[in-house]
Order: sequence, then structure tokens, then C-alpha cells
Amino acid sequence: MKHKKQLVQWPNMLIIISLMAVFMGLWMNRPEAVLNTVVPVKTTKYNADKTYFEPNLDRYIIATGEYEPYIYTENGVNKGFEYEMLIEIFKEMEIDYEIRTMSWVRGLYNLNTGDAFAVFPYAKTSEREQSCIFTDSLIDVEDRKVYFYYYQKEERPFVLQSIEDLKRHRLGGISGYYYTEIYDELGLEYDQSNDKIECFTKLKEGRIDTVALNPVVAEALINRYFPEDKAAFKKSDFSFTVPPSGDRLMINREDPRAEAFVEQFNQAFHKLKDSGMWDSHDEEK
Repeated sequence: MKHKKQLVQWPNMLIIISLMAVFMGLWMNRPEAVLNTVVPVKTTKYNADKTYFEPNLDRYIIATGEYEPYIYTENGVNKGFEYEMLIEIFKEMEIDYEIRTMSWVRGLYNLNTGDAFAVFPYAKTSEREQSCIFTDSLIDVEDRKVYFYYYQKEERPFVLQSIEDLKRHRLGGISGYYYTEIYDELGLEYDQSNDKIECFTKLKEGRIDTVALNPVVAEALINRYFPEDKAAFKKSDFSFTVPPSGDRLMINREDPRAEAFVEQFNQAFHKLKDSGMWDSHDEEK
């Protein structure tokens, strides 16, 4: 019995081949889609079994930012009286440490991932205490004020005497600075910068109208980075009196070494403070 030859239906075959090609293309691109998936940050670098203080075995990474004259870098060298205080405390504790200077945003990111053990100097707030633990403050400031600065080459009135006046201005803020929480509580809108230099550059260029800053820090910033505009940067009479929250090491509560470290740090700090080592720094606050 002879079999009849089946004629190939070429149009149908071409459709099948085209569909297979599309399927293979999608399948081949699948790894790229996986690589682009956003992975949430997790604090995975902590040793959950280590709950005690080991000064000679652990290396403590401390992240900090530019906060002249308290702590800053100059030609790659760490300086500032709070930096010097930290060094003396760490010597008293006999710990292995490294202080890394970076943006405030990067410092907080490293704290959350476990790449940094602590960030400094940070003010203690109720919001931050939910996720972090703090050392005692290195300086005692009862009524620290932040004043609002503006840029003006010509002498003309700059009206800023109340919160209502502030709402009429383009306000600037700096990422990681605790007084932005005050802005949020007051419902103020503000342009956010990564650091002080960026913020004061915006002020000079007229992209914002005013920004709040500790006058000691503002003076150091202007003298170092904007000396030619020293007369144009002006301090208004309007200010915030901020709570005495201090300049502290801030440590992630998820790090099991945190409480033991804070206890040892505070003991070393108060021992050196009571010796009179830093009495001369009282004038620099």
C-alpha cells in the first residue's frame, strides 16, 4: 500500500517559526530583567552571636561628613576638635578603628547596610531613637541656634521674621540634618541638597532664597569655600532654637555590639572629660 505524500503548509510553518523566535528572544532576555530587579537593603553584616565588646578583635568603621570646624578634612587629612576628641576616646578604649569621610546620605546608607558601625556627629531625636542607639554628646550646648542665611550683594530689605515669612521664601535644606525634621513638622516645603557646599551654591545662584545653619559652621564654610562672597552671604535675625540633642555617635540598634560599645565609650569619654583635657574646647562650641 502506497502512502500519500503530505504537502507542507508553508504559510503555517512560517507562522510557527516566527512564534518560536519571539519566544526564544523573550527567554534569552530574562536574565537582564532579573539583574534590573531592585533588591531591598538588608542589614546582613552583623554577627548575631556577638553581643560583647572586643576592643582588640573588632575593627570599628566610623562614617562622618564635613562639619567644619567640628570635624572635617583638609588636603585629605582629618581635622577638627571633635575629631581630636574621638581619637583620644578610641585610644582610651584601645579599639581598632577607621574614620571615613563621606556624604551624610552615604554614611546613613552604610550604617543601614552594616558597612559602617556608627555615624558621627548626629543629634539624638525621638524618630532616630526608634532604629538607633546613641552615645553621650561630646559637647554640651544648652541653647544652640540655627540662623537663616541669604545671599544679597545689594543692600535691600530681606523680610524674614516669622514662620509665615519663611513660607513665602524658597527654602533650602541639607540631607541628614536634623532640623529638616522641624521643617516637616511645620509643613514647610524645601529644596534638598546633599551637602552644605551644594546648598550654599544654590543660595549664591539664586535657586533658593534662604537656608538654616549653625553660625559657627556657616562662618567656616563661607571662609573656606566662598571667601570672595563673604560680604554677600548674610545672616538674618530669624533663627530656630534647637533642643540640646548634642553631637553623638549614632549606631544601628540591629548591631548586637551596640549597647556594650556605648557603655565603654561613655566611660572613656567621661574619664577624659573629667580630667580637664577638653576644657579649652568650650569656647569653640
